Parts: sequence; structure tokens; C-alpha cells
Amino acid sequence: MPRPNSGGTGLLDQLATFRFTGDVHAMPEGRVFFANEPILRITAPMPQAQLVETRLINIVHFQSLIAAKAARVVLSAPGKLLVDFGLRRAHGAEAGLMVARASYIAGFAGTATMLAEQQFGIPTFGTMAHSFIEAYDRECAAFECFARSRPENLTLLIDTYDTEAAARKVVALAPPARRAGHQDPRGAVGQR
Repeated sequence: MPRPNSGGTGLLDQLATFRFTGDVHAMPEGRVFFANEPILRITAPMPQAQLVETRLINIVHFQSLIAAKAARVVLSAPGKLLVDFGLRRAHGAEAGLMVARASYIAGFAGTATMLAEQQFGIPTFGTMAHSFIEAYDRECAAFECFARSRPENLTLLIDTYDTEAAARKVVALAPPARRAGHQDPRGAVGQR
């Protein structure tokens, strides 16, 4: 690949026909690695290696960071159901999807990110949005509607109005859910 200003075609033209001809070697996903241990090697002509290097390092670093944090959480909460809700806080949709995947690989039970379920088969858990509840005249009607639409791994958000009153409403929904063959709903306090 010639340098952008070497008198040849323009950079955009070169990128339009660019094909990576090098090799990328990496540790298998999910393997534990330690400080000063190489985890990724790019062997390619220098301009090609430089073009892919930053992106690959970004992907590996971010997901390793999330997986390491998630593994520490799993170890500190044995036997607890852990679910990531990273999409709302991640810096971009791609990062939220990466958080879901890395957390699941590290031992989380699932994610609230629906796209992660579609793309990676990660079990979804989740709460409804506060705005979903606010769109209904009655909080209980919102709970019932959401429960019908997501009968598995159901978590209902109980802090929109009166947390204690909402907790009682969630408890009241459990017998009808059981009769319909669904799991008991869980109540959760969320963040706006």
C-alpha cells in the first residue's frame, strides 16, 4: 500500500481496494493471560499492520477489561444471578454489545441487551423502562403488559412511583404468573 501522498492514487481510492494480506495470531478467546504475556500478534507489511493495529488493540483491551471486572464480580458474589445492564452506560451501542458478551464469557448469567441475545444467544434479563410504566394510567397495568410480553427472566421496575406499593403489586402478580406457567416476576430498583 503506497503512502497517501506518494504521487499515486488518493488515500480513499487506496482504501476502497484495500485487502489485508497479513496474519493475525491471538490467544483463543476465554483463555486466561497474565502481565507481559503476548496475546495478539500482527504480521503484515507495515502500512497494513498499522491500519488494523489500533482497532484490534481497542477491541481486545476493552473486552479484556470488562471480562476481568466481570470475573471479579462473579468471584465476589458466588451463586448470585449477575446480569449486565451496560448498554445504557456504555460509550456507544457497539461498546454495550461488547460489554454483554465479555460479561457473559466471564460468568454472568445474561444481559439486558436484546441485540446480544440475537447475535450471540446470550440469555436476556431486564427491566422495563421508567417511561414504559409512565405511559400507562395504572402501574399494575404496565407490569401485567410487560409480564405478558417477557414471561421468562422477568424483572419489573418498582421505583417509578412508590417502591413499597410497587413491590406489593409484583408479589400479587406471582400467582397468576405461576398459573400461566411462567417464572415468578422479580422486582428491581433502577436508575434513570
